[in-house]
Amino acid sequence: MRCNRGSTARSAGVARGARAPHVRCLPVASVAPAAARSGASKRATWSAEPILVSGAGIAGLAVAVALSKIGLPVHVFEAGPGLRQEGAAIGLWANAWRALEALGAADGLRAGHLPLSRWVGYWACVALTPPADAAGRQRAALDVVRGWSWSMEEVIRRTPPEDIAWSRVSDRWTAGSFGRGCVTLAGDAAHPMTPNLGQGGCVALEDAVVLGQRLAALAAQRAPPSPSALAACLRAFEADRSARCLPLTVRSNLMGAALQTPLQPVCAVRNAFVRTVFQPSHFLDHTTFDCGTL
Repeated sequence: MRCNRGSTARSAGVARGARAPHVRCLPVASVAPAAARSGASKRATWSAEPILVSGAGIAGLAVAVALSKIGLPVHVFEAGPGLRQEGAAIGLWANAWRALEALGAADGLRAGHLPLSRWVGYWACVALTPPADAAGRQRAALDVVRGWSWSMEEVIRRTPPEDIAWSRVSDRWTAGSFGRGCVTLAGDAAHPMTPNLGQGGCVALEDAVVLGQRLAALAAQRAPPSPSALAACLRAFEADRSARCLPLTVRSNLMGAALQTPLQPVCAVRNAFVRTVFQPSHFLDHTTFDCGTL
């Protein structure tokens, strides 16, 4: 999330001031009505001006709901014309479900979950060389899974090339503060990570809850905070989230490097480690994190 005045960036933002041009404003109640109303009894009084959230992605919408639950007026701004098409899927581990419970959105997601049909499936793989076109994406995917079980080659061959999405995987090792003044970030804007742990969307939901907790404590003073007090609150939030997310970002990056290396000696050591030492419980220890409640 990004907090600033009238930003049109894709990441989320908070600000006081006029609306930015050519950007749609989405009321919180229209994007998450049940979750927004569930915090109606927790009303802060120090903010007469709305907080502006720039970007209606996972982090932006979750932040909007969190701030609404603690009684802060929120406007969500999104420059895109509709739902975004990039990305393929999101994994919701236990830590994400705890955050969704805090936001009041877990039950709605569970009720709205639809399984894939018997004719529709989802697959993903990693190729080290970016393909030039749709047919190249299919060839690259086939090269990755050649010789695999579970009919993977046949599945990829039957996938129309134009339906195969391709995106670059990148991260940023964020340490310490990542905002400035009354501006802060959340989700991928703050700590993008590779998908090897399936934690990008999960920690974005955590961000929203933790930011809501920090601002709720400030709002409890029942007086408008000074810019310096608000900035200090946001820096404390950033310190919390850097301490949580940097180890995950590094761990995910290293795991991806180990899984994708073409060097046979390294692969032999990796495979031996997985067979003899690897423990799934340790692999999932980061999912035990509890961001608390609002």
